[in-house]
Amino acid sequence: MILKRLLDYLLGYCIIKVAGPRKERFINFIINEKIPLWDIVQKGEDELWVKVYVSDIGKLRHIARKSRCSFKIKAKRGFPFLALRAEKRKGLVVGIFLFMIVLFSLSSFIWFVDIHSSEPLVLLSEETILREAARLGLKPGALKSRIHIDNIEQKLTVSLPQLTFVGIEIQGTLVKIEVAEKKVIPEEIKEKPAHLIAAKDGVIEEILVLAGESRVKVGDTVQRGQLLISGLAPQKVVDRKTGEFIEQGPPKVLEAKGIVRARVWYETVSEAPIIERGKRLTGAKREQWSILLGNKKIVLKGPRLSPYADYEEKRQTRTIEWRNLNVPVEVIQTIFYELKPYQRNWGQEGAIKNAKDLALKILETKMPKEARILDQKVDVISQSGNVIKVRVWIETLEDIGEKQYFQPETD
Repeated sequence: MILKRLLDYLLGYCIIKVAGPRKERFINFIINEKIPLWDIVQKGEDELWVKVYVSDIGKLRHIARKSRCSFKIKAKRGFPFLALRAEKRKGLVVGIFLFMIVLFSLSSFIWFVDIHSSEPLVLLSEETILREAARLGLKPGALKSRIHIDNIEQKLTVSLPQLTFVGIEIQGTLVKIEVAEKKVIPEEIKEKPAHLIAAKDGVIEEILVLAGESRVKVGDTVQRGQLLISGLAPQKVVDRKTGEFIEQGPPKVLEAKGIVRARVWYETVSEAPIIERGKRLTGAKREQWSILLGNKKIVLKGPRLSPYADYEEKRQTRTIEWRNLNVPVEVIQTIFYELKPYQRNWGQEGAIKNAKDLALKILETKMPKEARILDQKVDVISQSGNVIKVRVWIETLEDIGEKQYFQPETD
């Protein structure tokens, strides 16, 4: 099938419209003359559309007279017509040919160098790695044929000992440098004097003191900033007479440690529509590649404008550098995503659930990950037209302690 289409394009063909009362006879005469024809389409009662080779158009004239029909060429397709138009526009053809030569030449160079790492870089910056790679010859404007990947990878790991892995991959005019840094084990942090205070309001449920002195008990209601475990612990000794512990000397200064779990309440208000209307992606998209020369945009591939009535677009722009010189040329990739309007009736119960789910997502951003939800409550506040508004309360059990460092007093 593909070879047939290629042959049709190379030989050239016409799409003709046949009109008249004896269209079938016209077709039969063509078949009897062994003239190739294909894609016969009936359009209305008086028209047939047929494809025939351009070399057979002259043979159809006497057949049309013989069958008392008429035909008209509606479109011309194929290489012969393209060559004819090119002959009339030699300047344009030469310009396209030169542009392709320049484009092919530019594709022999490296224009972009990107750094990738699976984890954030700590010991080195991207600029440092790019600068060292440029010193070794891997930089925008370098010929791809002169880049020896294995050699540069080895030299980068030697010149930048902070790296344990360097992988280089060339993708067209883009070079991706994948790096991995050595793991740095931080020095042990010395203990600093600190209290443990309440990070938020709550009611104490559990207390476990690991270091310091507790200043609250189970069942106490605490407010944000209230002292929970003090970093000033009194030094106690046993009284020989009574056998009880008594304080002796100044309090010991230390870093308070412990777990203080409390019941905490969160509240928020959210709303959701009963009938949801909006626009969403259909999955259809079109890609456009263009270059920007000064203020002039030239589309190289894809549609000039978005083919969709409703759409959103994402654009990525890259500048071209030539041997440390900024060339006033930008390569732009634009992707048009089709949007279609939609409408969905959730009903009252569905709208309440959506508003509740939205409220829970909002509250989850305020809660620590280890918090355990004990209870939740939803109240419908109001319904105004298409919108339902709800209030959501959540009760959690979580550790509310946070460090508050202090400078001990000196005599």
